[in-house]
Amino acid sequence: MIIIDGRQLRGVIFDMDGLMFDTESVYTITWPIAAKRFGYEVTRDVVEGAIGLNAEDGRRHFEAAYGEDFPFYDIRKERLKIAMDYIYENGLKVKKGLYNLLGFLKSEHIKTAVATSSERWRADKYLSMSRLEDSFEAVVCGDEVKNGKPMPDIFLTAAQRISVNIRECAVFEDSFNGIRAAHASGALAYMVPDCKQPDEEISGMLDQKFDDLDQAEKYIRSHLIPQPGKTELLD
Repeated sequence: MIIIDGRQLRGVIFDMDGLMFDTESVYTITWPIAAKRFGYEVTRDVVEGAIGLNAEDGRRHFEAAYGEDFPFYDIRKERLKIAMDYIYENGLKVKKGLYNLLGFLKSEHIKTAVATSSERWRADKYLSMSRLEDSFEAVVCGDEVKNGKPMPDIFLTAAQRISVNIRECAVFEDSFNGIRAAHASGALAYMVPDCKQPDEEISGMLDQKFDDLDQAEKYIRSHLIPQPGKTELLD
């Protein structure tokens, strides 16, 4: 049994891009490349502001910055092609500690889910490439919920699908919009920063911040209450 801040931890929900896989850095680089092919100069700040958003919310975000004529879906399609070509050529980099954390959670019978703003096809592809397609009880994608991050819908849906009360879940996120959604859901909000460190607003929403998922595993493990007849070896 794991007790954190007075709650029994029964479920863990993972964001995907930037948290499980080192893909947000690829997307951040490829957005300006794709946009330039359509005659637009997009800034890093605007790109980073879209991290964690689903496609429709991303469209509104870019149109607010560059006008309603901004061909969001055409540029996004080109950006995805550039990014996927890079990932196919160079491989999908799995974030440090992910496999260890998943193994520990499984050993403690903690249910796990993925809640990603990405579409189903890309989530399935990445999970297959990393051999994690059978590692989660549920996968919820951005095109399967009405309201994307920073609204909490995707995390509430993930908790429902693994039959765990959201108050007994921890959410791991790397993005500002993801942490906003995690905090609003009522779950424990854990951040492993990727492209940006938390600012004052986001820091106020965090239950914990970790440098990587190995550090996160050690933190969760430290809250393990050994059960009678079971010996737990701590580092």
